[in-house]
Amino acid sequence: MRKGAKNAFALGFCLLFWLDIFTATCAGGIITGDWKAQNSGTTYSLYSVSAVSQTRVFAVGGDNNKGVGILLKTTNGGATWKDAGTTFTRNVRLNKVSFIDSKEGWITPMGVSYLIHTIDGGETWQQLFNNYLPNDMISHQFVTAKRGWVNAIGAYLGCVMRTDDGGLSWHDKNTGLTEWIVSFYFIDQFAGYAVNNWGVLWKTTDGGDHWLEINNVGNGNSSCQQFAFLNSQIGWFAYGNWNYDFNSSLQSTTDGFKTSHLVNSVNNANAVFLLDAKNLWVIGRPRLTQNNCASYFSVDEGQTWKEYDSATPNFLYATHFCDANHGWAVGEKGTIVKFFHPSSAAADKNWLHYR
Repeated sequence: MRKGAKNAFALGFCLLFWLDIFTATCAGGIITGDWKAQNSGTTYSLYSVSAVSQTRVFAVGGDNNKGVGILLKTTNGGATWKDAGTTFTRNVRLNKVSFIDSKEGWITPMGVSYLIHTIDGGETWQQLFNNYLPNDMISHQFVTAKRGWVNAIGAYLGCVMRTDDGGLSWHDKNTGLTEWIVSFYFIDQFAGYAVNNWGVLWKTTDGGDHWLEINNVGNGNSSCQQFAFLNSQIGWFAYGNWNYDFNSSLQSTTDGFKTSHLVNSVNNANAVFLLDAKNLWVIGRPRLTQNNCASYFSVDEGQTWKEYDSATPNFLYATHFCDANHGWAVGEKGTIVKFFHPSSAAADKNWLHYR
């Protein structure tokens, strides 16, 4: 692992706009419905959301400068949100929450060398201490209950660390990357992608032991990026400087990002949620000319898009759907919005939620 000093201004951008990406598989069907705002009970920004079911959802956030962490939980689909925090979650900003199944989940806190772990569906949480973990972690991903990764920025260059025992120990591999790894995604236990703060994309086929540069999808002008893959070939990538005066962009690939194509219909891409090869959501960002935040849905591999009003004028940082018609997005100032179609319950059994 290499250490170095980085510009604090760029660091702030990367931390503020770290965004989650999730995938699901679908049996088919066209989604209709609307986004509705929900009362989170907090004004602190929320950076990640994980929908375990239609009723049980978790959201995390906070303020690192003020030493405030927010862990929210709903058990009624967001009709009410409650503080689910404990002593060790309330004094550090929480950057990401995810569940591998209905019981086991993880939270990435900032500024500390531990992950937060649950094995009972979020009823209780425990700290997973490890002095080897960097204290500038910004995200995690687990593909099984045992194998997962974390990445860090700040003083840590090229940092992607792996665990093979559920977070009890971590393996530090010299990735050869010389910039911050601001986003990464593993398709399975071996194949994964990582992107640095200049939009350069790297690939591994051995679980992160070795990395190969494959593309500059951000064209050198991106400070925070996010991407997701449906499989080893089909994927999408959102990038941009995340200023109100800069339109972020969406690119797609059908060959594992050996080549990529700009999606011209979406100018404000923040978070991507893949339903299957044809159906996907893109969560947008505030538009300068309108007092709302857009989201987009496509049923034809991103060829055409239906635009939705996301029921908020605020930035949305992350989104997660538990099935085709029940999803949540979270963002600045405690924003939570829910997508719901009341006649869709019968279709939910066709969906598999993971990661």
